[in-house]
Amino acid sequence: MHLASAVAQTPTTLRYQFKAGDDVYYTSIVKTTVKGTGKGQSTSFEIVATLDWRLKVLEAGKNGDATIVYTVDRFQMMGIEGMRKKQIMDTNNLHANGNSESELTMWKAVKKSGLARVIKDPLGRTTAVKILVDVKGKEKEALEDVVRGQCDPILLVFSEQGLSKGQNWKGPPVGFDRDGIKTTLEQTFVYQGSVTLDGKNLEKVEIWPTLTSSDMKGIAKFKSDGKGIAFFDKGAGRLVEANQTINLTVEVDLGDGQTRTTTVRHETTLKLRTPPNSGVAAKRDMEKLQGIWIVTAITENGKKMEGEIRMEFKGDKVTMSEKGEPRGRKGTYTIDPEKSPATIDIPFEDGEDTLSAIYQLKGDELKICGGEIRPNSFEATANNTVLITLKRQKP
Repeated sequence: MHLASAVAQTPTTLRYQFKAGDDVYYTSIVKTTVKGTGKGQSTSFEIVATLDWRLKVLEAGKNGDATIVYTVDRFQMMGIEGMRKKQIMDTNNLHANGNSESELTMWKAVKKSGLARVIKDPLGRTTAVKILVDVKGKEKEALEDVVRGQCDPILLVFSEQGLSKGQNWKGPPVGFDRDGIKTTLEQTFVYQGSVTLDGKNLEKVEIWPTLTSSDMKGIAKFKSDGKGIAFFDKGAGRLVEANQTINLTVEVDLGDGQTRTTTVRHETTLKLRTPPNSGVAAKRDMEKLQGIWIVTAITENGKKMEGEIRMEFKGDKVTMSEKGEPRGRKGTYTIDPEKSPATIDIPFEDGEDTLSAIYQLKGDELKICGGEIRPNSFEATANNTVLITLKRQKP
């Protein structure tokens, strides 16, 4: 009994572990709901931002610090006002939403070179951030917001000391300055011990975030509260899953005895995602796709088309070219043969669009049907949908 008690009370040390060459894939979703009332009027809207991203460890030092590159695989932003939804951004279809040329250029560069280079220590503290795209002003602020709000949305930082269940500690304050309003995020963490989630033994940490403002000019009320939970894999040294909600109420004095009240609710989720093309079935089909395929038939929007097109698969890269066009369009494809029908996505490197499609692979014949919107069957009858049939080119 005495021995069991001693073991149970042994402090737990939690640290991030970084190994050069590691790729860790995440999806983060941030939903922001804003409501305002004042002068007899009310407003309400939501913005939902979804980021498929990954961190690649370039190098890890002897003290555990690591240089990491954040890479964006896909960034989508949806605006919701009343019953109306509007796609604001989709980096897989940059020309679809009427974004400015500078935004298109910026996101093309991000997808090519990566978003940011950061340095982190084993406690999870970020000691340096460098945006990898040559932008300034509002565009740089926008990318910094993506880093902090989407790639580091939870900011789980550990104590230097060993932890016992119920023990709490504070993370370093993080300052924000947007549109002249200075705010500071402060977080208290509470260790809740080991739990089992989806069959894995993980460490559970409660998060209690608050926002404060040092600039109260014209602000009659500034109040915030929040709560979150994070699940950490101690063996792998990485965050597996987390969610957090922060509520903010700001009351502004408009003069003449009138005020305007704005409430903001940030709901954030972060989860590990499976690396693309990593399953057994995906690896099998990738091997079968390797090589050159020649198009034998094309149907677009219900009409048969002519064209001498070929597709060449090398690893996870694909090049689609027409006769007389040596360079072609290049992209990195991902497949999921476990879906029915099997799916293939090709975001082209020029950033113009993404082919969202289904595919069927039988021996030396390949069918691909898709467009901006993925169809459910191999029929090219909808707008902007194409069905192509290809034969493998013999060596």
